[in-house]
Amino acid sequence: MIHDEYAAGLFDGEGSIGIYRNKGSKDSRYRSGKRGPCWIRSVAINMCWKPILLEFSDRFGGSVKTHRDNSGKRNKVLWQWKLGSRASIVSFLTVICPHLREKREQAETMLLEISGDLSTQVACDDLKRLKKVST
Repeated sequence: MIHDEYAAGLFDGEGSIGIYRNKGSKDSRYRSGKRGPCWIRSVAINMCWKPILLEFSDRFGGSVKTHRDNSGKRNKVLWQWKLGSRASIVSFLTVICPHLREKREQAETMLLEISGDLSTQVACDDLKRLKKVST
């Protein structure tokens, strides 16, 4: 069983939080009538060791899939654990937020956006700014 502190530490080092604008899909499977642009929320961890990501999936939900490695190391398999639903993101971030150091402001921003206390565009801009801050 993954402990809250361990989950937070691993997420601080290997995780990502983001809100991205999807321009819409022309594929009829993904739209009912008209489907325009929408916001996609994502919380993920990318790493080489799949077993720990499977433990994350068992405890917090989400999916584990192979992920393209853009670093140029072609023999390296990279795995991604990802949450996409608002409920699972809130549940996960609420558990780990008290233990986060580096990504605490990003997690709090995401939670404020999901609760409706912060507009999506402002949250998206804040997350981009927070990712570039190094202290």
